[in-house]
Amino acid sequence: MCSRRSPCAPAPAFYDRAGLGFSEPSPREGVSGHAVEDLHALLGKAGIAPPYVMVGNSYGGANVQLYAYRYPDEVKGLVLVEPQHEDETERLDKVVQGKLKQAYAQQNEEEKACAAQAEQGFKPGSEELKRCIGGMRDGFGPELAQAYLGVVSSAQHWRAATSEDFNFDKGNAQLREARRSFGNMPVVVLTRGVSPFAVPGKPQSALNKAFEAENRKMHKEVAALSKHGTERVVPGAGHIIQADKPEAVVKAIAEVLNKLR
Repeated sequence: MCSRRSPCAPAPAFYDRAGLGFSEPSPREGVSGHAVEDLHALLGKAGIAPPYVMVGNSYGGANVQLYAYRYPDEVKGLVLVEPQHEDETERLDKVVQGKLKQAYAQQNEEEKACAAQAEQGFKPGSEELKRCIGGMRDGFGPELAQAYLGVVSSAQHWRAATSEDFNFDKGNAQLREARRSFGNMPVVVLTRGVSPFAVPGKPQSALNKAFEAENRKMHKEVAALSKHGTERVVPGAGHIIQADKPEAVVKAIAEVLNKLR
């Protein structure tokens, strides 16, 4: 999240949602509305006063939209990085003839297994650890790598992650109910240029092209909700654009801030 205290002195701030990263867990379900309430309370406790320019990727992109709807006087701009759309599962699943929901069902079963293993504890170097967590992030030094491993292998992390993943429908319903125009608020939507489902080294299939086209269509629809909305593709970037092409996100934030001056 990015906050703006004055026209000439942007003050960036970042946070981990409840139970993730280094944040304490919450007794509530991992639903978008709860994440929004937590963030609102956190900003108040931290003394970070509005107005804000909020930046969110994927699920975070849905959360900051809901925040803008619930607290319209506080949010003056949005940068949505591959944002989750409230109808994306149904729309994308229709495009790929039911294959997406099948993949999600399999993913959920794997996630449940990983969460159960986390409760028992992962053994160092085990196949379960590799399967559930994977390798270290590129560019991590030894200290950060160890801290990262400790976080993502904890039972707390998996409880929070599964609670969010298994409650997407509730969060989508909240955003769908709140959905309306963003009015004059500057909104920049960034769309991936590289499909996470494309097979490396092979031509992009017609089904994959249709999937990516629908993904972009939803992003364009969100951008069109603002009189000052813009959507664009970031070449060479996958779903996590801030990792693949961070300069594109920085440029989008500067663009929104410039519109507010």
